[in-house]
Amino acid sequence: PRELENVCLTAMAKSLRHRYTTATDLADDLRKILASSSSPPPSQSLVTPPSETPAPSVVAPSVAAVAQPLIEPLGPVPEAIQSAAGRSQVDSSQGVGSRSSSVRRSSSTVRRIREAERRRVTVVKFSCDVFTSADILETLDAEEQEEVLQEFQQLCREVTIECGGAIAQLSEDGLRACFGYPVAFEDATQRAVRAGLRLIEKMAPLRDRVRRKHMVELSAISAVHSDHAVVQDTGEEGSLSIVGSLLNFVGQLDTMADPNTVIISHETFQLVQRFFDCDSLGQKRFKGGPQEVYHVKSERAAGSRVDMAGPEVLTPLIGRDREVGLLQERWEQAVEGMGQVVLLIGDAGLGKSRLVHTLKEHVLPGSTHDSRHRSDKRDRGERAAIIEWRCSAQHHGSALYPPTECFERMLGFDRKDSAKERLDKLVEHLGELNLDGNAEIAMLASMLSIPLEGRFPPLDINPQLQKEKTFELLWDWLREQAARQPVLFVLEDLHWLDPTTLEFIEQIVAKGSNDPILILLTFRPEFVTPWKSIAHQTQVALNRLTKRQIGEMMVAKVGHDVPQQVIDQIAERTDGVPLFVEEFTRTIIESNALSQSKDVSSSGSFRTHEIPATLQDLLIARLDRMMIDIEVAQLAAAIGREFSYEVMRAVSELSDAELQTELQKLVAADLLGERGRLPRTKYTFKHALIQDAAYNSLVKRKRQQFHQRIGEALESQFADTAETQPEILAGHFTEAGDAARAIDYWDKAGTRSLERRAFREAIQHLRQGLELLRDQPEAPERFRREIKLHTALGVPLQATIGYSAPEVEQNYARAHELCGRLGLTTELFPVLYGMFRYYMLQAKYARANELAAQLVVLSSQSPVTDFVVASNRAMGSPLVYEGKHRQAIPFLEKVAAIVPTLELRAQVYRYDVVDPWIVARSYMSWAYWLLGQPDVAQRHSDEAVHIAEELDHSFSLTLALSFSQWIHQFNRDVVRTRETAEKALSLAQEHGFAFWFGWCRVMLGWAMSQQGEHAQGITEIEEGLVSWRAQGSELGSHYYYGLLAEACLTAGRLDKAATALDQAEQFAATTGEGYWLPEVVRLRGDLLLRATPADNAAAEAKFREALAIATQQDARSLQLRAAFSLAKLLATQGRTAEARDELEPVCHSFTEGVRSAELDVARQFLSSLRP
Repeated sequence: PRELENVCLTAMAKSLRHRYTTATDLADDLRKILASSSSPPPSQSLVTPPSETPAPSVVAPSVAAVAQPLIEPLGPVPEAIQSAAGRSQVDSSQGVGSRSSSVRRSSSTVRRIREAERRRVTVVKFSCDVFTSADILETLDAEEQEEVLQEFQQLCREVTIECGGAIAQLSEDGLRACFGYPVAFEDATQRAVRAGLRLIEKMAPLRDRVRRKHMVELSAISAVHSDHAVVQDTGEEGSLSIVGSLLNFVGQLDTMADPNTVIISHETFQLVQRFFDCDSLGQKRFKGGPQEVYHVKSERAAGSRVDMAGPEVLTPLIGRDREVGLLQERWEQAVEGMGQVVLLIGDAGLGKSRLVHTLKEHVLPGSTHDSRHRSDKRDRGERAAIIEWRCSAQHHGSALYPPTECFERMLGFDRKDSAKERLDKLVEHLGELNLDGNAEIAMLASMLSIPLEGRFPPLDINPQLQKEKTFELLWDWLREQAARQPVLFVLEDLHWLDPTTLEFIEQIVAKGSNDPILILLTFRPEFVTPWKSIAHQTQVALNRLTKRQIGEMMVAKVGHDVPQQVIDQIAERTDGVPLFVEEFTRTIIESNALSQSKDVSSSGSFRTHEIPATLQDLLIARLDRMMIDIEVAQLAAAIGREFSYEVMRAVSELSDAELQTELQKLVAADLLGERGRLPRTKYTFKHALIQDAAYNSLVKRKRQQFHQRIGEALESQFADTAETQPEILAGHFTEAGDAARAIDYWDKAGTRSLERRAFREAIQHLRQGLELLRDQPEAPERFRREIKLHTALGVPLQATIGYSAPEVEQNYARAHELCGRLGLTTELFPVLYGMFRYYMLQAKYARANELAAQLVVLSSQSPVTDFVVASNRAMGSPLVYEGKHRQAIPFLEKVAAIVPTLELRAQVYRYDVVDPWIVARSYMSWAYWLLGQPDVAQRHSDEAVHIAEELDHSFSLTLALSFSQWIHQFNRDVVRTRETAEKALSLAQEHGFAFWFGWCRVMLGWAMSQQGEHAQGITEIEEGLVSWRAQGSELGSHYYYGLLAEACLTAGRLDKAATALDQAEQFAATTGEGYWLPEVVRLRGDLLLRATPADNAAAEAKFREALAIATQQDARSLQLRAAFSLAKLLATQGRTAEARDELEPVCHSFTEGVRSAELDVARQFLSSLRP
């Protein structure tokens, strides 16, 4: 029967593109024939040759007898597979004139209309001169011309189908064919050029017929160009849409060729030059600019390709024996109580994950075929635990994402779990480890965003302290695990690690331990660990495979020897990257590109086999060949490297059965890994490059649609994700172009990061929101949101790059401008406060005082207590630097008198990076010391440090320690100055507070110089000053120049000391900063005595000037120094009574400071002056 005959013809078609894609397709058509055989109505054939008209006929009874034996071996077809098969995408193009071309696919296997994709494709423009040759136009009539054109187009179809291309569009002089879409091949460009050559060859008979019959010459041209384009296939021949510059370019290329030749662009030549003999035609003019083009003469000799099979198992690990041995050795050391850290470094695809997999199998063997690296000790069943924290590019800005995800996975959290169920699981787990105290439960519940529901007391600590305590708990948790069994702690892809988790890792690596823990960290070379190398740390850098190792890998994959010539070519093209080698070898197996014969000549096709220039092409080809629904892979890629079945089901338009089938295809293709059972299955792209390849094939419109669907699904169905990871939704809505929603979630993400003091993440999130806002129409609502984001951004910027960095000023200036436009007052306060800090750090005290006064006015108009705190802090701080110590103290004491509740602190922290109560006490310590009350000063300084330590607020602690350095230096306590400088500098470096680097280095340098390290001390001060000013800071500079001058005097470098004093005096005169000016002037007197000992008058004048300035400022501590220097000078001149008169009233004015070394020395000298 014709129907069955056509089915058989399809099944046995010479061209693979005309065959059934799967057995399901064949079974479906056969079942339809069987079903129709029992129906009385006439039926048409399932597949109809285009040249025939279907004649109604009843299927003969023998049809069933013929078809049934064919279908029985195929067995029943599951509904899910039938659905998947119904969506199979096959080519319906016909090769006119051949037997197979007379067969069409049944309705069950006709390609559905595909969405547009972004692909790298090669287009061939086949053209003939039937309508452009003057001889043909004069000799052939219109009907004859049309017949020639149809024959030519038929030849074009044949060579296109034979070479694996698709008919894109018919044209007035031929047709355009596309290679690389709708079905991709890794050698698509070669196929296109080959089709061009075959067309010229197959034109010979047609040219001969036209010549004999009409006595004219017919010629043809094949023009070939490769480029990226947006492509779409509607399922009908000649309806392939190709959008981009590619078609225009190939049209221009066509006009540059000689008759009966193949011409290719430079892009195509680069991909095929190894496989075809080409001649350059030189530079040609194109609309986009000149480009070299080439004439293809012929294809180089190549053997045939035959079927080949290989085991579908994990490729044995090749070329990593040394690395595996080292990992196993470090594991054994860890097991014996010598904690180890291993850094595994390598580019994407070099096998980091594979080595981790191998070590895990060594630790807990039994889940892989690769046992060649196991040790007997592990095989004896010794218990161990593997703890994996997983980084994600999507969660680079999500603080503590890896431990959070680990706990959720380990505790078996389900999206449907109630808060009580989640908390129960957490409590049970912590109880097993004896870590179930109220604080521990509350901290981890907070990290996992589980409400306590009144079962446990909430945490009553600030976010910074909570972060530090959480770090301690996580370390205790790891150690408790290790107390029960050795632990392999794995953290892969550190280059995607969020800064907060990185801070934790840095801490535990630096600690070291005698616990049986091996910490295994993997990352790409561009990532640099923030810690220095330590004794218990081993660094392993992965290299690319050698040619010998590539050969071993291929042999292991294909199951037999591979010709050296083939290995050489693959080694050259893959550059020794194991992933590239593995994926390419798998492609070879699937495409039957390698013969099992050991004869190189029979496998010589590798000389012409195009290895893809990018891994994306190879992976897309794999997807096409395996009939995987590319949209499922694309949608999964848009969700992220890791995704759950539940999220995928929520955003996919497929039924559950269809979706499960497609995901299983991806798993079977080794593109995805899976864990867990449905519906809670989790999937992971085995390599980030696989995800990228699928994602990059999406056109912008479709990509936006996917992200919109994902974002809306997460928002409506996964409220926990929206609450705990708003940055994920922000990212999806950003990519979707839904700016309004994206801005909302970036705002929430930034706020959440600030609450956790995760400053770097906060900056990322808030900047993203602002970037989107700038593209929105100007309107009051936009401006309000922009003000809010700018105000929030100011806090983490100050913590990380400094108060007075240019970006900080620009940030607040924009917010100030917008407040002015809208006439806002409440929103204006934190903006003015940020501007105040900027100008004060710039030592622009007049402007800072103006802003402080405005803050006082605004605070008086508002009942908000935090405004009162901030405005008084702003009023007091600049006065200290200006030498107005008594005026400053009332403002600072008012701040200290207000009780700092947790709520009040939280309000201030919204716009201030440092605790104002700590700041107030620190400034009061300076003011009281200068006023001659060193005991009170020390008490305030100690209180500031103590409060900061109690709060565990790292930035405030750095400030308190830095301010205390000045008190120690004021007291000339060299040892304590150095100790606190080193401690504060270490803390600043640990947290990335670059603002404090210069400050601490200046103080450290002064202490070094006083301890005899003169050259190093001076260098440290100078470099500290450079660092300080590099942050945009100027405040305090006349004090720093004074310290530099003192260090130079101590070292005997008088010229350098004079320069430093000049700089100090000039800075004080320019800015009005004068709290240390009496000491600067006094040092000038010391310098004059050293430089010109005979000229006592000049030095005396400077000492008297210093005394006068200190007296004017009521700076009794500096009065004492100036009076003592003056008295000593006068005494050397025999002016004892005058010396006593200058020094005595100053000494008697001190009512405290009995332990002050300077006061004690001065009083002793005063006693020596008495008659």
